[in-house]
Amino acid sequence: MDPRNRVFGYLPTQQPISPNQYISPYYDAQSFGQIQTPHTGPQFQYDQEYVTHGPVVHEGFIPSNNFGDIDGFNPQIDLSQRDTSGGLEDEEEDDESEDDIDPVTDEHFLSTIPDSNNPEIDPDYAMSDGEHVSQDEMLIDESLQEALRPRRGRPPGTGRGKGRRGRPPKEAQAKPRGRRKDTAPKGEGQRGGVRGKKGPRAVADPGPEFKNLQNRASDAYVEKNYEAAIDYAKKAIQLNPEIFATHSLLSEIHLEMGDMQRSLEALIVGAPTKRDKNLWFHIIERIWDLDEEKYPLYNRGVKIALALSCLKEVLLMDSNDYEAREQKLKIEVELGNNGKAISLCAKMLEIRPSETDVLREMARLSTKSGRHASKYLNKVLNSFESTIAYFTKNESPATSNFDWSLLNYYLELLERVKNYEKALSSLKLLSRWLLGRKEEAYWDSLQDDREWDVEDGPRRTEVSGFTSGEYPNETYGEGMPLEIRVKMGVYRLHMGPSHLAEALKHFEFLEPDDESPDAKVMDYGDLFREAADTFKSLGYHQEAIRFYEALQKNPDEMNVAYYLGLAVCYTALRRTSDAAECLQTVMNTDTQNVEDLVQLAKFLEDFGMKEAAIRKGREVFKLGRLDLLRKAGFKSIAAVQPIFPPRRPVFKNEERRTYMRSAPRKIAPRPTLTSGLNTALGLDEDSDEDLSGTNGRVGGQSLERSNSGGGPLGPRNTGKKMPGSFESSFVRTFEHVDDPQFSKSATVRYRLNQATAKRPAEMQAAKDVDLRIKDQFKTMRELEDTINTGDHIAMEEWMNAASEMTAEFMKFKLFFMDKNLPFTGYFRRRGDWWKDAAITELASFANRIERGDQDLDAELDDVADEFHDISFEEWFDIFCSYATQLAKVGNGERCFEILDAACKANVFFTERDRLHRIYVCWLACAITLNDAEQVCYACRWFMKHHPFDSDFFRLYNISNRLCSGPNGWYNSGPAQKAILRYVKAMDFALLTPERRKWYKFNDTERSSWTTRIVNDGLMHKIKSHDPTLFALYGHVLVAAGTYISALNYYFRAYVITPDDPILNLSIALCYIQHAMKRQSENRQYQIQQGIAFLFHYYELRTKSNVAVHIQEAEFNVGRAWQALGLTHLALPAYERCVEMSARVREDQQNSGSGEVKTREDFAAEASFAIQTMLALTGDFDGARKATERGLVIE
Repeated sequence: MDPRNRVFGYLPTQQPISPNQYISPYYDAQSFGQIQTPHTGPQFQYDQEYVTHGPVVHEGFIPSNNFGDIDGFNPQIDLSQRDTSGGLEDEEEDDESEDDIDPVTDEHFLSTIPDSNNPEIDPDYAMSDGEHVSQDEMLIDESLQEALRPRRGRPPGTGRGKGRRGRPPKEAQAKPRGRRKDTAPKGEGQRGGVRGKKGPRAVADPGPEFKNLQNRASDAYVEKNYEAAIDYAKKAIQLNPEIFATHSLLSEIHLEMGDMQRSLEALIVGAPTKRDKNLWFHIIERIWDLDEEKYPLYNRGVKIALALSCLKEVLLMDSNDYEAREQKLKIEVELGNNGKAISLCAKMLEIRPSETDVLREMARLSTKSGRHASKYLNKVLNSFESTIAYFTKNESPATSNFDWSLLNYYLELLERVKNYEKALSSLKLLSRWLLGRKEEAYWDSLQDDREWDVEDGPRRTEVSGFTSGEYPNETYGEGMPLEIRVKMGVYRLHMGPSHLAEALKHFEFLEPDDESPDAKVMDYGDLFREAADTFKSLGYHQEAIRFYEALQKNPDEMNVAYYLGLAVCYTALRRTSDAAECLQTVMNTDTQNVEDLVQLAKFLEDFGMKEAAIRKGREVFKLGRLDLLRKAGFKSIAAVQPIFPPRRPVFKNEERRTYMRSAPRKIAPRPTLTSGLNTALGLDEDSDEDLSGTNGRVGGQSLERSNSGGGPLGPRNTGKKMPGSFESSFVRTFEHVDDPQFSKSATVRYRLNQATAKRPAEMQAAKDVDLRIKDQFKTMRELEDTINTGDHIAMEEWMNAASEMTAEFMKFKLFFMDKNLPFTGYFRRRGDWWKDAAITELASFANRIERGDQDLDAELDDVADEFHDISFEEWFDIFCSYATQLAKVGNGERCFEILDAACKANVFFTERDRLHRIYVCWLACAITLNDAEQVCYACRWFMKHHPFDSDFFRLYNISNRLCSGPNGWYNSGPAQKAILRYVKAMDFALLTPERRKWYKFNDTERSSWTTRIVNDGLMHKIKSHDPTLFALYGHVLVAAGTYISALNYYFRAYVITPDDPILNLSIALCYIQHAMKRQSENRQYQIQQGIAFLFHYYELRTKSNVAVHIQEAEFNVGRAWQALGLTHLALPAYERCVEMSARVREDQQNSGSGEVKTREDFAAEASFAIQTMLALTGDFDGARKATERGLVIE
C-alpha cells in the first residue's frame, strides 16, 4: 500500500420443475402477495445526531427502518405448459437445492443501494457496467433476465397476497395489502411514509354476494345436488379466490362425485391461501394415491413434479422442516440428481446431526460412479466431520449411533481424496473413542502404531504414561475390527517405504499362510484382495503375490481382476510363464462383465498386444460402454469403433466405397502371450523363460471361442448373439482384425486415402496451411529470445507469426463448440465442423508421412493433445505471450480479444490451471494498458472463483491502485453490489439460526443468502468475519464519497484489528474528508475524531523504528495538516520527512535492496509540498531552496 496517494479523495489501496404454485386447468386467477425485502444501507446516514454526540452505530446486517415495502411476484406455471420430467434434466445444470435464488427479490434489494444504476446521479456509472455484473455476481444466477420478462397474469406488485387468513405463526408477520396513502406527522416515523401497525391483518369481509354463493354451494352439497354446488362454488371462487373454505368445499364435492383428479386440483389451487404445512403434506399424500391407470395425466413424472412443488411451499414456510426434506431427498435420489440429494443431506444433518442413515446415504451418493461424483466429496467430508464432532462431544460410545461401520464410511471418503495421513490419524483417534479410551491422547504423539498391538509388551510398555491394566486388552488391539486394521496397513503403505514394516504388522493379522479350512481368507476375501491390490499398485509385487495366491483357496474371489493383478506381479518379477498362464485363463473365459472386459483390454494394450486389446475393446463397444474404455485411458478407441456405411444410397456412376468384408489375405504370425510379455520386459525371444508351442498365442485357435470349459471362471458361451440389426453391423465390419480399416497402421491411412481421393483440393489446402503454421511456429521459437531486447524488426516478425497462428486456432470451430465440454478428439460425428476437423488432422498426418517421420501415432489416440503437431500447452503459451506483447505496444482491443478467445476454447477452459493463468495474464495486460475496467473484471473473476479469500480482496485494491488517473470502475455500481453480496453472505453464514429470526428476512430472501454459501459448500470457508472485506467495501464507499457509510464498515474491521495502521489512517482521512463536505454537521467533532485516529496511526507506524515507515507516517501527517490548511503544522512534518531520506536510503542499501531501481522514498513528494506552500505564501526564496534540495535530478 502506497501512502503517498492515500490522500483525501483517493483511498483504493487496501430447477427441476418446481414452481411456487400449481395452477389447475380449470382456474387461472391465482396471485401472490408482497415480499418484504431487507435493506442494509446505513441506517444513520440521515441521522444528524450521529455526527454530533451520538454513538457510532456499527450497522452490519441490521435492516434499515426507513426502507419501504416492495411488492413482488412469483411466476405461475400452468399444468398444460409445464414439463413433467420431474427434474430429469442434466444434473450439472441443476445442482442447486430447493433454496434457489429468487432473482426478482434480489433485484429489488439491489435497487436499494443509493445511486447505483443512474448515470445522471452516479457519475461513476457506465452502461457497460451491466455487461460485467452478471459474470461476477456471487449470489444471483443467470435466470434474472428470464424472471424479469413480462408474464401472463397480474403485473408485479399487484397480487392479492399469499398471507394466511387467521392467526399466523409467531415468527410470521403479515402485512396489509396495497400501499398506504397516509403519511406520518412531520418529524416522526420513517422517511417516505409510515409502515402501519404490525401483526396479522384483519380478515376482510368477502361481501354479501360471496356469502350468498357460498351458502348456496353448501346447501346444494348437503342436498347432494353436486352440479349446482360446483357451479355456485366456482362463481364464489371467481368472485374472491382468497377464501380457502370455498376451495375446500369444491374439493369435497368432487371427492363425493368420485373425481379424485378435480378434487386434488381444487385443493392445490386453494392451498396457497391457507399457508398450512399440514395441508401441503395432505396434498402430497393425495397425489401419490392417484391411480395412474384411471387418471393417465398423472403419471409418475407429473406426480414427482407436483410433489416437489408442494414440498417447496412447505420449505418456504419452514426451511427446517425435516420431514419435507426427507421426502424431497427420496425423490431426488429416484431422479438421480446426486448434487441436489447431497445438498439436502447436508441441510438435514444441520437440522438433526445424529441421523446416521442420512450420513450413510450421503456417502453412498458421493462415491457413486458418475461424472460429477468426485466434486461432492469435500462437501460430504465436511458433513461427516461435523457429525463426528457432534457425536464425540455430546454422546458416549455406548449410546451413540456412531459405530465402526460409519467410521468405515468416513475412511473410504478420505481414501477417495487420497488424504492418507489424515485418514490414519482419524482412524486411531476415533477408534480410541469407540473403545472408551478418549482420555489417552498421548498416543497421538507416537509415530508408530504400537497402541494397537495385541499385547502390552514389548512396545506399549515402553511408552511413558501408559499403565498396563488400566484399560482391558479388548480396548486396544484385540478390540479393533479386522477391516479397520487392514485400512491402517493400507494407509501406512501409501505413506512411503519407511512405513512398510509397520504396514506388514497389520497385514499379518490376515494370516495369509493359514492352510486350514477355516482360514480367514474364506470369510475376508475382500480384505485379502484390498491388501494385494495395494501392494501391487505401489510396486511391492512379491508381497502382493503372497496375498493373491492365498486367494486361490476362495473360488469366489478368482475373477478376471484377480488373474490380471496376479499376471502384473508375475510379469514385474519376470515370471513370464506364470503370467502367460494367468492371461491364457482369462482369454479363454467368456465373461460378459463389462468392467472385467475393460480391465483386460487395458492390460493387453499396456503390454503391447494391440490386436487382442482391440478385440476386447470391441466387445465393450458392443455392450454400449465405450465411455468406460475412455475413462480407463484406453488409447485405441479409433480402432475399436467401426466405420458404418453411409445412410444415403450409392448411385450407379458413383465410386463405391468398401464397407464390407475385405478380401482374404495372408495373416501374419501373431505374437504369443509369452513373447508379448518378453517384449514388454525387454527380454530376448530365445530367453529361457519363454514358452514354446501355441498354447499361449493371442491369435489362432487357442484364443477363439470354444465350447469347452476354460479355467475357474467357467466355460465360454458361443451361442449368444446381439439382437436385431445391431449385431449384423458387426458381422460386416469386425470380421477380421487385419481389415485395412482397423489394423494397427491402416485406420488413419485408410481415412487419409479416402479423404485424398474424395476431397483432393481441400486436403491440399489443409496441408499447405499445416506447413505454414509449423513454419510460423519455428519462426516464433527462433525469435523469442530477441523480442524483448529492443529489436523492432524481430518484434514485428514475431508478432506477425503469432497473429497468423492465433487466427488459425480461432478459426477451428471444434475448439469453440461448448467451452464447458472437454475436447474429445478430431474424429467423432458427422457434420461440416467434424469433417473440417478430420481433414485438418489428416493433413498434418500426411505431412508427417511425407517428411519421413518414423514415430507416427497411427491410431490417433481418443483424446488428442496437439493441433498441427503443436501441443495445446504450447498453443496456450502463444496466446498469453501474444496478448502480453499486444499490451506492451498499446493494442488493448486486440489483446483482450485474444484472451477472450483463449477463455472460450474448450481445450483451455476445461483445464482449471490454464484458465487461472489466462486471468493472471488478463490482469497483467490490463495493468500494463492502464485499463481500469479490465482490471476490475479480472480481479472480480478471482474473487468469484476463490470466494472469501482475503488475498484476492487485497488484489482488487492494489490492482486498482496501479491504474493512474480517475478510476470510476473501482467504485462503480456493479462493483459495490458484488462486494456487498460478499458482506451479506458472510454475515448471514456467521449468524446462528436463532439470531437469524431477529432480522427482517422472509423465507425467499433467507433462501437467497444461503443458496451459494450452504449448498455450494462455501460455509466451511467462512470461519469468522474478515476485516479485509470490510475495509475493501469501506474504501469503495469512500471513493464514491459516501463517508458515513464507509465509517460503518471501517469500524467493523476496526473491532477485529484495532492496531492495523492502514485502517486507522483510513478512518482518520474519512472523518476529515467528511468534515470538508458542505453539508457536514459539527465539523469540529469530525476533525477531532479524525486527528485522534491519525495520531493513533502515527504511533502504530513509528513504533517499529523502520526508517521508511517513520518517513511515511511523517508525510501522511503533514499531508493531513496541509489539507486542513494548517501549514504551520504541515511544514515541520514535511521537513522531518525530507530529513529521513538519507536514513531511508542507507537502510535500503544495508538490507540488500540497493540495486533496486525504484526505492520507496517520500522526500520528493514532501519537497514538492513544501515548495507549493511556500510559493503560495510568497516565500519564493524558501520555495527555491526546497526545490534545489529535494527536486533536482542528480
